[in-house]
Amino acid sequence: KLLAQHLIDFVFHQNQIEWSTLSISLPTPSMHFMVSTHCVLSPLLGQDLPFSQQTQNAVSRIETDLIPQSEWESFLITRLGVKFPSASALKLELCVPRLPDFASLSSPEASSMTGLVTALSTQNHPLLFWAQTARTPAHFPGQATLVEAPVYTLATQSLAVDCIPWVQVPDHCEELAKLLGVSYVGSPKSCLNALHYLAQSKCRQDSKYCDWLIKMSACSTPSVWTSELKNSICDIPFLWLPSDATFVSPKDVFIFDDSERFQLIAELFMELSGQQMI
Repeated sequence: KLLAQHLIDFVFHQNQIEWSTLSISLPTPSMHFMVSTHCVLSPLLGQDLPFSQQTQNAVSRIETDLIPQSEWESFLITRLGVKFPSASALKLELCVPRLPDFASLSSPEASSMTGLVTALSTQNHPLLFWAQTARTPAHFPGQATLVEAPVYTLATQSLAVDCIPWVQVPDHCEELAKLLGVSYVGSPKSCLNALHYLAQSKCRQDSKYCDWLIKMSACSTPSVWTSELKNSICDIPFLWLPSDATFVSPKDVFIFDDSERFQLIAELFMELSGQQMI
């Protein structure tokens, strides 16, 4: 307990210390001490990471109500030089990340989590995608209660219309939400999420799909059409074929409607999937 209190004091006074002049040892699960720069982070965003084998240099969690867990993690990474564990050392499929509702995060918690995710982004670390898949309570169309969804599939309330799951994001959480992939402006990604939601809901109203495809075309430039995005939209089974009573993906159909509305859709489909207009 005394050691934990000293470490917490470090966190409280971290801006008053010249860290480059210090060499600090931290307790590991085996109750040995190791120089902080040789240690790896064990919990991330409050989740205990599942290591594939016993790790001797993982930093132990400090159980305390004095500071948020995310603040402790950020302190280890940004001040003490603790490293993120490599993806190969983890079994991430055993750990489904979860985040609390953005509206419930205090400013210090949001700031600490932003620092952690920024560090992941700067290092282009595989754990960044793991963090973006964290499930958080979200509002879904037609649902009276909150439903958990991957944070990167969500939009803010101002962008959500009738078919995009959304979250309320306070101002102090805005940077964190953007880093985790929440959509703030109309983009191909937000349109793609809307198409995904419509398809998963088995919506049969062609006009809704057309509206989002046209929005996607309007907010797109050649530079955003990565092969990954093209493959994503072509694989979504969002085209309802009444004759077959089934949904199919764009790459599985020919478009023969020559109306102006469908002409726009046809041109987008042909650009994406190489289909023909007949």
